[in-house]
Amino acid sequence: MKILGIDTSTMTTSIAISQDDKILGEVQVYGRISHSERLMDLLETLLRVQNLKLEDLDLLVAGRGPGSFTGIRIGVTTIRTLAQVLKKDAIGVSSLAALASQFQGLVAPIVDARRGRVYTGLYQVENNRVSCLKEDCLVDLEDWIKDLPKETILCGEGLEVYRDRLAQEGFNLASQRDQSLRGSSICLVGRQMASQGQDLDYRQILPNYIRPSQAERERENGH
Repeated sequence: MKILGIDTSTMTTSIAISQDDKILGEVQVYGRISHSERLMDLLETLLRVQNLKLEDLDLLVAGRGPGSFTGIRIGVTTIRTLAQVLKKDAIGVSSLAALASQFQGLVAPIVDARRGRVYTGLYQVENNRVSCLKEDCLVDLEDWIKDLPKETILCGEGLEVYRDRLAQEGFNLASQRDQSLRGSSICLVGRQMASQGQDLDYRQILPNYIRPSQAERERENGH
């Protein structure tokens, strides 16, 4: 089974193609994607290097967030559109769960949500199998770390903002090299979910924003 994984929820855009457990190719670009055309350019380059066509793919997987509203929307829309046009199976996965899968043990991925808040969740990872202990949420960082076990591995681009603060608390912190989400992890978690009988209808893939976008909040407030 050839799998395409895309995540655009953070400052690192990542695309990967895997075949079963083997990574065929992967591209990571630091810098937020603002247009779907740029994402498609990266995908076409990756396919060309692997001598593949879109039609060769069997499963399309999108990182649903949480993270950047615009980024999530671009990634999810791209996967949904490809699945619809190509008539392919597709699934959405938690970007935080995929990030957690890159480690072993108790893992809490962190994405900065500004003003001292983070998107996070708590996962147990054993032999690359991810179990969710606490659903993805938006929390105040100081509240979150009060009850977090010290053996927890913290990862994610939120470490760029809070690394010094978290180091003071004695947590295990991912290195800068390993802190970002890889597209191959999106492929891995997507494959696991598909094997568990999850719905593979692209229409079921929805962004996980956790909170309303700024535009939606302004509409609710009458602005």
